Amino acid sequence: MTDPALAKALAAPRGGSYLAPFFERPCSAQEAVDCLDEPMSKVHHWVKRWLTLGALEIVERQPRAGRAITRYRTVADEFVVPVVRGEGRASTGWPSTS
Repeated sequence: MTDPALAKALAAPRGGSYLAPFFERPCSAQEAVDCLDEPMSKVHHWVKRWLTLGALEIVERQPRAGRAITRYRTVADEFVVPVVRGEGRASTGWPSTS
């Protein structure tokens, strides 16, 4: 992994858990809500974030009355985040982007 923003999101508390439902099979946001037992607003936030960071891709749009059902899948079967230990805490090893 070479993207510091993606590494930071994966290392965020609970960040990776919002990506978990999309590893095994294509999954809609509603299916992720059901799996995670989290509100749609929170799951939708993370889906948009993962799409922007390139960790998720759209694999299917199922037409239906109203809004189509979009299914997403991770772009890799696993993500490895390099960790640098120092100063009493773990970090991603990249400078802060803030």
